[in-house]
Amino acid sequence: MGLRYTATSPGFVGKFRHPILAKNFKKREVTNNGEILGHTIYYKVSIVRWEEFTTFLNRVVAGIGYSIMERKDTITIDPGCASIERLTIPRKGEGFVKTNLREPFHSIYLLILYSASSFGFVLVWED
Repeated sequence: MGLRYTATSPGFVGKFRHPILAKNFKKREVTNNGEILGHTIYYKVSIVRWEEFTTFLNRVVAGIGYSIMERKDTITIDPGCASIERLTIPRKGEGFVKTNLREPFHSIYLLILYSASSFGFVLVWED
């Protein structure tokens, strides 16, 4: 199961294959300049191979030009854009980040979160 996206203008509109997520999907309000308001990514993680995950993430984040801050059991990714929230991933726990479907930030955050599933358990949903 998972999300399937189709490209539309001005951004992406989610099309869900998962029946529960499809039922809860709502159309988003759009501002005059085409930005979609109020979109949030929620996640629950349990990273088993933490050291490998942080090594991988450091490489990826450096490659895309974002900055990363490591603490004992959390990693925070900063895209360097004032209007986009930082993505904080705990070793074990839950979190959320508001993206308002701004691209490429939204898709990069999804890719990072889904990549984390290679190092443990990740559940991602959007609203």
